[in-house]
Amino acid sequence: MKNLISVIIPIHNCEKYLRKCIDSVINQTYFNLEILLINDSSTDNSSAICEEYQNKDRRIKCFKVLFKSAGKTRNFGIEKSTGEYIVFIDSDDYVEETLVEKMLNAIQENMSDTCFCSFYNVYDKEKKQVYKNAELLKIYNKNEIRNELIFNTIYVEDENVKLPLLAIWNGMYSSNIIKKKKLGFLDENDILSEDSLFNFNYLLYSNRVVTINTPLYNHLKENKNSICNKYNKRFIYIYKWYNYIKELSTKESLNQNKIDYYLNEMYVIFSIASIRQEIFLSNKSEKQILNKILEILNDEQLKTALKVVQNKHKNIKSKLLYFLMRKKYIHMIYFLFKLR
Repeated sequence: MKNLISVIIPIHNCEKYLRKCIDSVINQTYFNLEILLINDSSTDNSSAICEEYQNKDRRIKCFKVLFKSAGKTRNFGIEKSTGEYIVFIDSDDYVEETLVEKMLNAIQENMSDTCFCSFYNVYDKEKKQVYKNAELLKIYNKNEIRNELIFNTIYVEDENVKLPLLAIWNGMYSSNIIKKKKLGFLDENDILSEDSLFNFNYLLYSNRVVTINTPLYNHLKENKNSICNKYNKRFIYIYKWYNYIKELSTKESLNQNKIDYYLNEMYVIFSIASIRQEIFLSNKSEKQILNKILEILNDEQLKTALKVVQNKHKNIKSKLLYFLMRKKYIHMIYFLFKLR
């Protein structure tokens, strides 16, 4: 009998995108699926849509929870899942019809416990493939996972040749590893980038991973509910994300020079995102925004990070921004963002 694959879809007020998401799953070329639709505190028509699909397809199981947390909702899905492998899909995204078949084939043919695939970032008028210039297929043994692949969960300099693992929706995971090691997601209301932390933890226990340069997942960048498109206080938890990985990597004796460099790169990127949100999404006065930018730039870890990464970039715009941040020229930073 073919392997049962559990597809976990956390849902929160996503009626605009939900039908396309579910359709892309039930129309997979691989049929033996367990589809868990977990409606978390939705106030729109999402619940009715879930029930409608449950009545049409016996593979679908609907649940209602009140977590108000994608992380907790995924953990609930893991508990309810019975498949040998698990796939996580965001309810505002959709997948190619061969996603499950191709990822499972890659796992079985290459005797791996996990597969990660390339994906599309979908904008209003175009799709851009990530990881498009990489090898068609690459296998990592345990040593290579710990010394190479795991760093992709923190930072990727060129996403055309290295596969970003900051999210969990482009992976097929071993249910045995997740449940045996009691892995789960932290609450995103308390920490930043809980997906990358899950991947970091998971890869520590993986023995063999295969990556495929085949775009099978479509990640919508237009969704206004995205953390990148609305004011979100989660960015104040950058330091928690940083310390979590730092402590775990030290415990696991990973290469600390590489860890420090990648952590500092991402710390700067998260800080820039924080500044961007203050300028464009906070609805504060200009004076309040400038004060907030100064508060961000006074962060001691950011000062250290800027010193580490400032000379690593050849991009003139990045160098200019990093210089302005290091010198705390808040007015120039403000107008530079406005000009962009």
